[in-house]
Amino acid sequence: MSNSMPNSMDITPPLPPSTPLYLVHFVHRHLDFRMCEFDSSIHLSSLRPSDVYKRSTFSMIRPFLICTFPSDSLALEVVGRCVLVKGVGRLLGTGKNEKECRDNAVEEGRIVKMEKDKSWKFNFTTFGWKHSKSEQMSIINQFIPLVDFGGPVRMKGADVVYEITMEYPVTIEGEPVKPRHDHNGREIKENMELGPMMCYFTRFIGMGGRGMGEKYKLTKRKYLGPTSMDNEISMVMCLAGLVGKTSYVCDPFVGTGSILFTATVMGAQTIGMDIDTRVLLGAGKEGDVFTNFSLFNLPRPDVVRMD
Repeated sequence: MSNSMPNSMDITPPLPPSTPLYLVHFVHRHLDFRMCEFDSSIHLSSLRPSDVYKRSTFSMIRPFLICTFPSDSLALEVVGRCVLVKGVGRLLGTGKNEKECRDNAVEEGRIVKMEKDKSWKFNFTTFGWKHSKSEQMSIINQFIPLVDFGGPVRMKGADVVYEITMEYPVTIEGEPVKPRHDHNGREIKENMELGPMMCYFTRFIGMGGRGMGEKYKLTKRKYLGPTSMDNEISMVMCLAGLVGKTSYVCDPFVGTGSILFTATVMGAQTIGMDIDTRVLLGAGKEGDVFTNFSLFNLPRPDVVRMD
C-alpha cells in the first residue's frame, strides 16, 4: 500500500493512512497576504507552520494547500480565524483526474465508515472551469460507491458532507488559463479535451473566517471616513500581529478606528491617538470614533487627542 498522496502537493516524508491530512481552500483574493494570515493563525494555536505544511508546496495562484493537523478541531480553529480561507476538509484522496482520485482514496484507506443514523450529501466544486449539472452528477456517481452510507440523504443540514473539487489552472487575476467558453458563450473545442490539474475528494470539516469578514464589513458600519481601512486587510494585519485576548493594541493614528475595531473583535484591549479632533468626534449625525463599537456591542477603546 502506498503511503503518499500522488500529487504536486505531496507532504514528505510519506505519511501513514492514520495521519490526518486536510485540504485548505483559500479565496483568490489578497494573494500576497494569504500565507501571512494562515501562518499567524497557526502560531496562535501553538503550532509551527513547518509542522502543518511544506512551504514549497504552496503556490500563490493556486488556492489549495494540503496540510496535516493533530485533529479536526485544531484544523477548524486555525482556519476559523482566517478571512482569506473559504474552508477546510479532511482529505480522502487526490489524483490528476477523477479516476486517479477515486483509486487513491481506496488505496490510502482514509474513508471512515459512517454511523447508521448520520445523514449525508455530496457537493461538487470547480475552480477555473465550468461543469454542467450532468457532468457533475456523472463524476459524483463515481465516488458514491466508495462510501458506506449510514443514514439518509439530506441536501440541507446534512451531518456529513463529502466534496469533490476539480482544480484547473488560472491566471493571477483568477481567470481560467483555458476557458471552456469564448466571449460569445460558445464552447472552445480544443479546450474541452483538457483535464484538471488536480481532483480532490474530502469530507467537509468547516468554514474559514469569511463569516467574520462579512459580519463586520465596512458597509455595515455607520461611521466611516476616506481612510477607513478595508475590513479584510485590518483583520489580516491584526492576525499577523498575533492579536488576541491577552493583547494590548495602540494605534497612534487612529482616524475612524478601523484597526482598533478589529483588534477589539479579536479580544484585545485598545487605545488610539489622533491629532484631528474632527475625526475623533465626528460631524453630528455621522457619529464619532466610538459609534461602530457601540453598534456591535464592543468595548470602547481609550482615545487620546495628541500629536
